[in-house]
Amino acid sequence: MSEAEKANKFETSDFYLAVYFKSKGSKLESARKLPNSNKVIFSFEYNGQDLETKKFYNKECSIEPVIFISAIRELKGMTRTL
Repeated sequence: MSEAEKANKFETSDFYLAVYFKSKGSKLESARKLPNSNKVIFSFEYNGQDLETKKFYNKECSIEPVIFISAIRELKGMTRTL
């Protein structure tokens, strides 16, 4: 992956942060399992997630519960097939 491609991606292994971004409408580009690990890396199209990440960890964000639960189910289903 080139440096330009890396700059246009936001990656996280935090499942619930990935769920949050999926719930907020960020485009999930891929999910991959790390070799010899159960850890999954979620890759999103970058659109300024840095500030939203800070809000998420500082408990300063909100999301519709039904949308959040739906995103949990979607990403869990996706990770089971990796």
